Amino acid sequence: MAQSLSNFDAVLKTAYGPAIKEQLNNDKAILQRFDRNTDTYNYLGKNFTFPTHRARNEGVGSRDSTGALPTAGQQGFASAVFPRKYTYGTIQIDGATMKASESNKAAFARALSTEMKGLLTDLKNEQDRMLFNDGLGTLATCASASNTTTFVVDSVRNLRVGQKIDVLLASSGAVNGVGCSSATIATITASTLTVTISGTTLATYGSIASTYGVYVASSYGKEPYGLQAIVAATDTISGGLAALDVSTYPEWKSKVTAHSAALTQLALQTMIDDIEDAGNGSPSLIVTTKGGLRAYGDLMASQRLYTNTAKIDGAISTPTFDSKPILADKYCPTGYWYYLDESNMVHLVLADWEWGDDDGSILKWVSGYDAVTGYLRKYDNVGCWARNAHGVLTGVTEA
Repeated sequence: MAQSLSNFDAVLKTAYGPAIKEQLNNDKAILQRFDRNTDTYNYLGKNFTFPTHRARNEGVGSRDSTGALPTAGQQGFASAVFPRKYTYGTIQIDGATMKASESNKAAFARALSTEMKGLLTDLKNEQDRMLFNDGLGTLATCASASNTTTFVVDSVRNLRVGQKIDVLLASSGAVNGVGCSSATIATITASTLTVTISGTTLATYGSIASTYGVYVASSYGKEPYGLQAIVAATDTISGGLAALDVSTYPEWKSKVTAHSAALTQLALQTMIDDIEDAGNGSPSLIVTTKGGLRAYGDLMASQRLYTNTAKIDGAISTPTFDSKPILADKYCPTGYWYYLDESNMVHLVLADWEWGDDDGSILKWVSGYDAVTGYLRKYDNVGCWARNAHGVLTGVTEA
């Protein structure tokens, strides 16, 4: 008996749906530790909104016993507005595979398993990368171009051969008569940080400079916010993070220190002290790169100090500094040490990973093609209650 789309839908929903949500959410230890209490924020239109504390009650002071009381004051609040972001992952199964399932159910199961494992890996990597997003989705910053298909970037960590990209003016997301859209990365030379593209060309390669960036095709400004957007003293996002521009709300910005030297215990401790002195938070988690974690190990060994460890979520054993766990992530920018007050971070979720089956069907026939397609989706963003409760060291030498 021929398999129907409803049979395949049942397999996708029961066998893969819950497992994907659990694995994607549990795999990212950092994101899992952020607040997800939906009672603490509101959905207004396409935004997540909540009040954030920005000023103390100044109606406090000492007086003579017969003096006038201090002028009454009140706590100062501002409305933080984080736009909802939409992330998708799609699969496609061709008609021949569907046909084979009529006589060989195992063949379809293998094909489906391959597609789902690949999608799971891709979604995991993208979700991990986005956690360090700058608010615009920058994969790399351009440096120069030698012709219409070859250019140099500052890092190739987030780039891969076959990837669909746009090269855009960072400040606006426009091609601006210089960059390009919907290009495919043909080659990457890591030693020289050189990228070549196919499918299209740079409009004016001689004008490529650091004001231009590389982005996932059609995704400029659409990805969930990450630590480079949140833990910062300046704004990459037009109008400011959460519509609170640091020029208007200077107390909102994070503590950022350009260390630009080898790691020291003094630098590590000073950042904790500075955050606690300037803001209303206290760091509970430190995030860096694998090279940063190696540098920390070398520092402890050189001073003959014992490196304490802690278990994250009862499973991951990691070093600590001042009793704060240090996690290493391959997508963390080189030389960065993030200090996070997890009680002041929030994962804003409207819909967690789920199949797009509002019409009752997961798989749909692709118009004009002998294939069916389906997609997973997530509606969320990452935000914070108090931006000044976090900080970052930059330029730290790695090992």
